[in-house]
Amino acid sequence: MFDKKEKKQKRFIVKEKQSMDFSAIQIIVDTVTGVNYIHIMGDGNGITPCSMTREIS
Repeated sequence: MFDKKEKKQKRFIVKEKQSMDFSAIQIIVDTVTGVNYIHIMGDGNGITPCSMTREIS
């Protein structure tokens, strides 16, 4: 009667998260295209594509 829906894979995942005083920065990955985004949260929000080619340690 009630079909179980297939669990959908999330398109965006948070790869890295850094908190600062009243703001935070996240690296978000689009699992479909592979593009990394920098998401800045604080008094305002902003998101921009990131062209990182290597891991930051």
